[in-house]
Amino acid sequence: MTQQNVTKAKVSDIAEEYLKFIALNDVPEALTAREIEQVSSCDPEITQLRREIRKNGDFKDLPDYKHVRKELTVLGKMVLRGTRIVIPKSYRYRIVKLAHQGHQGIVKTKQKLRNTVYWPGTDSQVEREVKKCHSCQLVGQPEKPEPVSRTKLPEGPWQYLSIDLMGPFPNKGDYVFVVIDYFSRWYELDIMKSITSSKIIESLDKMFVTHGLPTLIRSGNAPNFKSEEFEDYLRDHAIEHLTRIPYWAQSHGEVERINRTILKTIKTEIGNWRKHLNEFIFAYRTTPNTVTGVCPAELIIRRKLCTKLPYLVDREAEKCDFRQRDMIQKEVGKEYADTHRNVKYSDILKGDKVLVEQKEHNKLTPRFEQEPYVVTEKNRKPGIA
Repeated sequence: MTQQNVTKAKVSDIAEEYLKFIALNDVPEALTAREIEQVSSCDPEITQLRREIRKNGDFKDLPDYKHVRKELTVLGKMVLRGTRIVIPKSYRYRIVKLAHQGHQGIVKTKQKLRNTVYWPGTDSQVEREVKKCHSCQLVGQPEKPEPVSRTKLPEGPWQYLSIDLMGPFPNKGDYVFVVIDYFSRWYELDIMKSITSSKIIESLDKMFVTHGLPTLIRSGNAPNFKSEEFEDYLRDHAIEHLTRIPYWAQSHGEVERINRTILKTIKTEIGNWRKHLNEFIFAYRTTPNTVTGVCPAELIIRRKLCTKLPYLVDREAEKCDFRQRDMIQKEVGKEYADTHRNVKYSDILKGDKVLVEQKEHNKLTPRFEQEPYVVTEKNRKPGIA
């Protein structure tokens, strides 16, 4: 044997020893190379791979490996891609689970596998398995929100109402009961000591004497809005009742915005807020709404209210297509919100299992409830104006 051939043989031996060292030491924890070799010896795909590599075949029957065939070598009964062990199908799920120990994310789990093992579609399988990890789901971020769904303007005033409670406020422990008309943006307020279902019904009765009965009321999920007494009252008056989505304030957006405004007014006049609240309500009712461009009072009682400001009486009714303005302004707001919230349409289907977001009790509270729920129906409730 010539000196050159001896040198090549030594290099080949060193290379094989190096590959064997990598294979034996880079296998994920709790899974040995011996186990992989035993399974590889009888795995149909790995057996066919070894045959194709040894005869320098065309990999016609193994298209998933064709693009890396020049990197594949045989080590005993195992197949390597460079220094990475090609994992038989029966062990791939276990390998991903081992790599995901510690609950690192998709990117980190992929990185952990890329230096040690290989099989076609590794990245896709990692993504699927990590996304299905129940523990990661419980503490992970929620899906991106769906695009904003806007409420269609009702046909007339006082048809579609939204109700809510604010409080209790300091000192006397008062509550403020808020009722908003989606058509005119007119709202009624009632300061209450007690917020039982009976008291809420009494307050609504007084408002209905003035404005008539609505066809639909949207409320929060408070017990006083979901009691049998309250439901019976609405049913007796042929009023449909919708409740907002739990932990999703956007589904009750109109009343939430009004609540913030009312709370600001109360904070600025904390000493005598009841009196100033009336002043604020009057000012609000006689100011053109930013969406419709018309004062709430004009849309609900069909006339302008006299204020302290001087004005000339317009004998001809002001011609203003507020419906078109309402639609345009809502679309502008929707486009802005969808862009800044990075929305996407949900691909959840009937029969899917989903996790429900829960209230945070402390810093260690998972974002979602432990037990998954099964989707029984998917529909779109009215959006928010």
